[in-house]
Amino acid sequence: MNKRGFTLLELLISITMLALIAGIMGWTLKAAHRTLDKGERKISYLEREKISFSLIESQILSLFRYQYDDDGQKKLFFSGSKDKLMFTSNFSLWRGARGNTFVTYEIQSNEGDKSFLKITEQTIGLQEKNETILLNECNNISFEYFLKNAVEEGKWVTSWPEDEKGLPDKIKISIACGVKKIALTLRPPVGEKKI
Repeated sequence: MNKRGFTLLELLISITMLALIAGIMGWTLKAAHRTLDKGERKISYLEREKISFSLIESQILSLFRYQYDDDGQKKLFFSGSKDKLMFTSNFSLWRGARGNTFVTYEIQSNEGDKSFLKITEQTIGLQEKNETILLNECNNISFEYFLKNAVEEGKWVTSWPEDEKGLPDKIKISIACGVKKIALTLRPPVGEKKI
């Protein structure tokens, strides 16, 4: 008998091998897509983190002395605690270097007990406020202030004294996200000058 075709067994083996190769290729493409997506999310997160640090740095380094009248007494618009920082800056996240702005950084927690840094801005003389979240899903975020006077060498405090007439010599923002811990120490150009 002349064999000119394929047997059923040969066809089944061929189809099985094709299905196996197609399955392996599909699984490989899916794994590659997942890896690529994860990498893009990581890059996006790192870019956002870098931009957030840059914006925080620009605002604090543009901090300026703003005094207001409180019952005939001049007071400095600056308040700092472990989880909140209020100051005036001539750099705005929304308008860039145009206009003077009241800035509030506030550390809050979400339902998963993770910390996030919220910024609120208000242009001096206007009612409109803008707010956004800069850093999200962090284990811990806190502020510290370097208190220095003529008598002492200086020390880090977690709350800026209300009766202090000057501004901090340095401001430190400690951030712990995952296994990464960062301490961003900034020296405003107006530190330790008294009113």
